Amino acid sequence: MTAVTFIDVIPNQFVPGNEDKAQVLLKQMNADTQRDPGLVSFAILQETLHGNHFTLYEVWKDERAFDAHTQAAHTREFRSDLQPLIGSPYETIVTTPAH
Repeated sequence: MTAVTFIDVIPNQFVPGNEDKAQVLLKQMNADTQRDPGLVSFAILQETLHGNHFTLYEVWKDERAFDAHTQAAHTREFRSDLQPLIGSPYETIVTTPAH
């Protein structure tokens, strides 16, 4: 199964250093997620034209592995720490292969 999360942080022009703080949190999230059972791949993408827009692209062995990841302490901590930095809702789209 695949999960795609869109994260838009408040740009540095409005909150100096905000994008840098987000990148630190994202790097830590990547390191923590690499140890989660059932992870197939995890990528953090940053838009070229809008440096404050990030996309998390995750592939998991199955829904159970993804659910365990979303409930993991490091994931809950990441979302809590990221919340004051974002300028729009944290949105995750979960997909499965079409039949």
